[in-house]
Amino acid sequence: MKKQLIIGLILAVVVSVLLFVIHKYMISPDSLDYSIDKVYLFHGIFAINIVLFSSLVSSVMKEYVGFVFLAVILIKMIFIYITFPEVLRLEKSLPKHQLLHFLAPYFAFLIFEAYLVIRLLYSDYFKELVNTPEAKES
Repeated sequence: MKKQLIIGLILAVVVSVLLFVIHKYMISPDSLDYSIDKVYLFHGIFAINIVLFSSLVSSVMKEYVGFVFLAVILIKMIFIYITFPEVLRLEKSLPKHQLLHFLAPYFAFLIFEAYLVIRLLYSDYFKELVNTPEAKES
């Protein structure tokens, strides 16, 4: 599990930096009303926390990892609402290109975090499958 945790953390950092560099290269710095650096820092920190928390829950109660993932994603949405009020304000909506630049990292990180949790779940599933009495007899 330690090896898988380290790989997950390294992947989270590498993907965060890679997505940030690509996105930063694509836009001009003054074209957004919010800080794209802050958006990627927020998502990167949450991705690392999801890896750590999912690994911890998997080692204790592996049948609840999926539920914990859903709860953490809900908490992430609440923190997005608190952290980025300028994006979600109702009185003045953002232009579509700015909203797209905000939602693209959100969905990219959501897919990546789901991939990490699915990988964790499958690794536990295959360990159990190999350790069943039927598998040991053959």
